[in-house]
Amino acid sequence: MGQIFRLIEKLAKVPDVTVLIEGETGTGKELIAECIHHLGPRPDGPFITLNSGAIPNGLVESELFGYDGGSFTGGLRHGKRGKFEIADGGTILLDEISELPLEAQTKLLRVLETREFYRVGGTRSVRVDVRVIAASNRSLEDTTRSGQFREDLYYRLNVSRITIPPLRERKEDILPISMFYINKFNEKFGRNFCGFSEEAREILISNPWRGNVRELRNVIERVLLAENDKLLEARHLSFLESSGSGSLGKKSNQFPGELPDEGIHLDTVIRDLLGQAMRKSGGNKAKAARLLGITKPTLLYRLQKYGLSK
Repeated sequence: MGQIFRLIEKLAKVPDVTVLIEGETGTGKELIAECIHHLGPRPDGPFITLNSGAIPNGLVESELFGYDGGSFTGGLRHGKRGKFEIADGGTILLDEISELPLEAQTKLLRVLETREFYRVGGTRSVRVDVRVIAASNRSLEDTTRSGQFREDLYYRLNVSRITIPPLRERKEDILPISMFYINKFNEKFGRNFCGFSEEAREILISNPWRGNVRELRNVIERVLLAENDKLLEARHLSFLESSGSGSLGKKSNQFPGELPDEGIHLDTVIRDLLGQAMRKSGGNKAKAARLLGITKPTLLYRLQKYGLSK
């Protein structure tokens, strides 16, 4: 993480360099993007975030580049600025860039090369001065190999890459981060926690933290909201063990199948597991999420992505 922070400081000084941030959900990709923006030469400029995976396919282009009035039925009469135009003079973060449709990837590539674009239905080019940061919780290199992401766009984005390791791979950070959030929520909730018991330390360090720093933050907030002690004790964290995510949980971390020599199509496997979880839970999405070890919002997102929401 120290190396990452030093790299952030270097990249922040060069506003025209595209940055790619990769890391699992909850590792703090958006925070790092904000850090690059605020350490850069234009900290007072806008910082605009666009979640590429949350936009319906038909609206991606208008969200990115805006549209002129009368371009389509239901649009605003005077048109609308897109995220690139709004971010002019600042930074745009293209979050979950791996979910961007191929057609939009082609147009994004041109914008990255020229910093010019046309609004939907427009005839006048718009030029912007904006730093572009892309983030993904999937490996863009793997996504490119599978044909889901344009190779030329990948190389254009991968000028400078920051890879954030998951929390389970940097266990020495768990207790300092926990203490940071204890101090934060002490102030918010009027508590006086000042440390951890030895048993609580062991639980925090051994927990797999599938949701990374975001999950750790939520755990500390939950404890301090409900408890008022001097030390964070093991009993305060009993819900981690009973939920199956802690060191004493019963949930298996091993997939029962074996990877065949010829390989697999990962998206097909994920789609099949989603379907199995929904069948086993009788359509109960909260239960299906627990079976898969993910949150309900993540399940809903995956169901929509793989065409299983109905």
